[in-house]
Amino acid sequence: VQYICGQPEVLPLVVGSLSMQDVHSLASLMASLDAPGTLWIVSSDFTHYGSRFRYVPFTENVLERLREQDHAAAELIANRDLPGFAAFLGRTGATICGAHPIAIYLAMLDRLDPERTVRGRVAAMADSGAVSGELTGDCSNAVGYESICFTH
Repeated sequence: VQYICGQPEVLPLVVGSLSMQDVHSLASLMASLDAPGTLWIVSSDFTHYGSRFRYVPFTENVLERLREQDHAAAELIANRDLPGFAAFLGRTGATICGAHPIAIYLAMLDRLDPERTVRGRVAAMADSGAVSGELTGDCSNAVGYESICFTH
């Protein structure tokens, strides 16, 4: 960010577990901080799969299923579907560590852009299992990654 933007003001925000009511309250607060030239960056890994992460909802075709699950979550986010994303998390138990910051951002977008002119798209996807699986043949623990860009 500093390389591209020089010396911008940065407000880091670390978010733990939140209720949906808290998500909406924080979204209102964050929306009040928005101004022209503001760049919002929400950083999160996606699913942490494997016994090491205490998340093993499937044991066959692990990388394929992990990719499908993460891409489904990313599409809900890109489509600005906060209720769908929340339902997805409840249904799958997906271990997306930044789920609450993502939810805050989606709720904030609903406040800032009710006409939905800001659109998301999945820009890239990867997972650590592809690398570790190729090197060791073991993909029993893997983390997924998705990149989603929102633009007008």
